Amino acid sequence: MRTQCRPWVCEGDGGQPVSWLALRGGVDFYSGLLLASAAACCIWLVSDLDVGSAREMGPAYFPLMVSLVLGAMGLILMIKGVLVEGPSIKGFEFRPLFFVVLSFVVFGALIVPAGLVLAILAQVAIAHFASAETRPLESLLSGIGLASFSAIVFAYFLGVPVSLLP
Repeated sequence: MRTQCRPWVCEGDGGQPVSWLALRGGVDFYSGLLLASAAACCIWLVSDLDVGSAREMGPAYFPLMVSLVLGAMGLILMIKGVLVEGPSIKGFEFRPLFFVVLSFVVFGALIVPAGLVLAILAQVAIAHFASAETRPLESLLSGIGLASFSAIVFAYFLGVPVSLLP
Protein backbone atom coordinates (compact mmCIF):
# COMPACT_ATOMS: atom_id res chain seq x y z
CA MET A 1 0.00 0.00 0.00
CA ARG A 2 1.21 3.45 -0.84
CA THR A 3 1.70 5.86 2.05
CA GLN A 4 0.03 9.27 1.76
CA CYS A 5 1.97 11.99 3.60
CA ARG A 6 1.26 15.53 4.69
CA PRO A 7 3.58 17.59 6.89
CA TRP A 8 4.09 15.72 10.20
CA VAL A 9 1.53 13.01 9.49
CA CYS A 10 1.42 9.99 7.18
CA GLU A 11 -1.34 7.48 6.60
CA GLY A 12 0.05 3.97 6.90
CA ASP A 13 -1.52 0.58 6.32
CA GLY A 14 -5.16 0.63 7.32
CA GLY A 15 -5.52 4.39 6.89
CA GLN A 16 -4.40 5.16 10.44
CA PRO A 17 -2.56 8.50 10.79
CA VAL A 18 1.06 7.89 11.77
CA SER A 19 3.70 10.49 12.61
CA TRP A 20 6.74 10.32 10.34
CA LEU A 21 8.82 10.33 13.54
CA ALA A 22 6.88 7.54 15.19
CA LEU A 23 7.69 6.55 18.74
CA ARG A 24 7.97 2.81 18.47
CA GLY A 25 8.63 2.34 22.17
CA GLY A 26 6.65 5.12 23.81
CA VAL A 27 7.35 3.99 27.36
CA ASP A 28 11.10 3.91 26.72
CA PHE A 29 11.12 7.33 25.08
CA TYR A 30 9.19 9.07 27.85
CA SER A 31 11.10 7.23 30.59
CA GLY A 32 14.33 8.41 28.98
CA LEU A 33 12.97 11.93 28.74
CA LEU A 34 12.15 11.85 32.46
CA LEU A 35 15.65 10.58 33.35
CA ALA A 36 17.36 13.14 31.11
CA SER A 37 15.21 15.94 32.58
CA ALA A 38 16.02 14.87 36.15
CA ALA A 39 19.72 14.76 35.25
CA ALA A 40 19.55 18.25 33.73
CA CYS A 41 17.87 19.59 36.88
CA CYS A 42 20.50 17.99 39.12
CA ILE A 43 23.34 19.36 36.99
CA TRP A 44 21.77 22.81 37.21
CA LEU A 45 21.38 22.51 41.00
CA VAL A 46 25.06 21.67 41.56
CA SER A 47 26.35 24.19 39.01
CA ASP A 48 27.27 26.72 41.73
CA LEU A 49 29.30 24.19 43.75
CA ASP A 50 32.98 23.36 43.32
CA VAL A 51 33.50 20.17 41.30
CA GLY A 52 37.16 19.63 42.10
CA SER A 53 38.97 16.67 40.56
CA ALA A 54 38.99 12.90 40.94
CA ARG A 55 41.88 13.24 43.39
CA GLU A 56 40.32 16.05 45.43
CA MET A 57 36.56 15.86 44.99
CA GLY A 58 34.49 18.93 45.66
CA PRO A 59 30.89 18.88 46.91
CA ALA A 60 29.52 18.79 43.34
CA TYR A 61 31.78 16.01 42.01
CA PHE A 62 29.73 12.93 42.91
CA PRO A 63 26.27 14.44 42.19
CA LEU A 64 27.57 15.72 38.85
CA MET A 65 29.00 12.32 37.85
CA VAL A 66 25.80 10.51 38.85
CA SER A 67 23.75 13.09 36.92
CA LEU A 68 25.88 12.64 33.81
CA VAL A 69 25.44 8.86 33.94
CA LEU A 70 21.69 9.31 34.52
CA GLY A 71 21.47 11.72 31.58
CA ALA A 72 23.37 9.32 29.31
CA MET A 73 21.02 6.49 30.29
CA GLY A 74 18.07 8.77 29.57
CA LEU A 75 19.38 9.65 26.12
CA ILE A 76 19.97 5.97 25.33
CA LEU A 77 16.39 5.17 26.35
CA MET A 78 15.05 8.03 24.23
CA ILE A 79 16.95 6.78 21.18
CA LYS A 80 15.74 3.25 21.85
CA GLY A 81 12.18 4.57 22.11
CA VAL A 82 12.44 6.02 18.60
CA LEU A 83 14.27 3.13 16.93
CA VAL A 84 13.07 -0.08 18.63
CA GLU A 85 9.53 -1.43 18.90
CA GLY A 86 8.29 -1.47 22.49
CA PRO A 87 5.22 -1.07 24.67
CA SER A 88 3.10 2.00 24.10
CA ILE A 89 1.92 4.45 26.72
CA LYS A 90 -1.33 3.44 28.36
CA GLY A 91 -3.75 5.76 30.08
CA PHE A 92 -2.72 7.56 33.26
CA GLU A 93 -3.62 5.74 36.46
CA PHE A 94 -4.07 7.78 39.61
CA ARG A 95 -4.04 4.88 42.08
CA PRO A 96 -0.31 3.96 41.88
CA LEU A 97 0.76 7.60 42.09
CA PHE A 98 -1.47 8.24 45.09
CA PHE A 99 -0.35 5.24 47.14
CA VAL A 100 3.36 5.58 46.36
CA VAL A 101 3.39 9.29 47.28
CA LEU A 102 1.28 8.55 50.38
CA SER A 103 3.76 5.85 51.43
CA PHE A 104 6.63 8.37 51.34
CA VAL A 105 4.62 10.94 53.30
CA VAL A 106 3.77 8.34 55.96
CA PHE A 107 7.42 7.23 56.13
CA GLY A 108 8.52 10.82 56.69
CA ALA A 109 5.87 11.33 59.36
CA LEU A 110 6.70 8.08 61.21
CA ILE A 111 10.50 7.91 61.08
CA VAL A 112 11.06 10.01 64.22
CA PRO A 113 8.20 8.94 66.50
CA ALA A 114 7.95 5.25 65.46
CA GLY A 115 11.52 4.47 64.39
CA LEU A 116 13.07 3.21 61.18
CA VAL A 117 11.69 -0.34 61.26
CA LEU A 118 8.03 0.57 61.78
CA ALA A 119 8.25 3.48 59.31
CA ILE A 120 9.57 1.14 56.60
CA LEU A 121 6.95 -1.51 57.37
CA ALA A 122 4.20 1.13 57.13
CA GLN A 123 5.63 2.48 53.88
CA VAL A 124 5.71 -0.95 52.25
CA ALA A 125 2.21 -1.76 53.53
CA ILE A 126 0.78 1.41 51.99
CA ALA A 127 2.74 1.06 48.73
CA HIS A 128 1.28 -2.47 48.46
CA PHE A 129 -2.05 -0.92 47.45
CA ALA A 130 -0.47 0.82 44.42
CA SER A 131 -0.77 -2.37 42.37
CA ALA A 132 -3.63 -4.82 42.13
CA GLU A 133 -1.14 -7.56 41.24
CA THR A 134 0.84 -7.46 44.50
CA ARG A 135 0.05 -10.19 47.00
CA PRO A 136 0.03 -9.51 50.76
CA LEU A 137 2.64 -12.18 51.56
CA GLU A 138 5.05 -10.66 49.01
CA SER A 139 4.62 -7.23 50.57
CA LEU A 140 5.05 -8.58 54.10
CA LEU A 141 8.26 -10.41 53.20
CA SER A 142 9.56 -7.40 51.26
CA GLY A 143 8.82 -5.11 54.19
CA ILE A 144 10.54 -7.38 56.71
CA GLY A 145 13.56 -7.81 54.45
CA LEU A 146 13.84 -4.10 53.67
CA ALA A 147 13.42 -3.07 57.31
CA SER A 148 16.01 -5.62 58.47
CA PHE A 149 18.50 -4.66 55.78
CA SER A 150 18.03 -0.93 56.43
CA ALA A 151 18.43 -1.36 60.19
CA ILE A 152 21.65 -3.34 59.77
CA VAL A 153 23.16 -1.00 57.18
CA PHE A 154 22.19 2.37 58.63
CA ALA A 155 22.31 1.72 62.37
CA TYR A 156 25.17 -0.75 62.66
CA PHE A 157 27.47 -0.45 59.63
CA LEU A 158 27.13 3.27 58.93
CA GLY A 159 26.42 4.31 62.52
CA VAL A 160 23.62 6.69 61.57
CA PRO A 161 21.96 7.93 64.77
CA VAL A 162 18.43 6.73 64.02
CA SER A 163 16.06 5.00 66.41
CA LEU A 164 15.04 1.57 65.16
CA LEU A 165 11.89 1.22 67.27
CA PRO A 166 9.85 3.68 69.36
